[in-house]
Amino acid sequence: MNYTEKHHLPQWAKEDRIMMKDFNDAMASIEDGLVRGPAKVAEEAARANEKTAQAASAAQAAADRAARQQSGGPDYKPNHRRPRRKPRGKGPGEG
Repeated sequence: MNYTEKHHLPQWAKEDRIMMKDFNDAMASIEDGLVRGPAKVAEEAARANEKTAQAASAAQAAADRAARQQSGGPDYKPNHRRPRRKPRGKGPGEG
């Protein structure tokens, strides 16, 4: 007896004796795949939707930052620092 490559289902040749156990195992495997298949697809779709939502959120945040930068809005914080000022107070030799 031969078996299919992907799902290991039996493939009988003309001279093979068909055994009830082989047949029942094949049908159970097919039914299991039919039941598990849609659940797996739904799980993968939920993961893809979550990734899409995260990407959309990141894109929106980037667009908001760009808009604030362009408008110079109150929430805009440039990435550069102001030059340091000299400390006030007494210098050397000042008593």
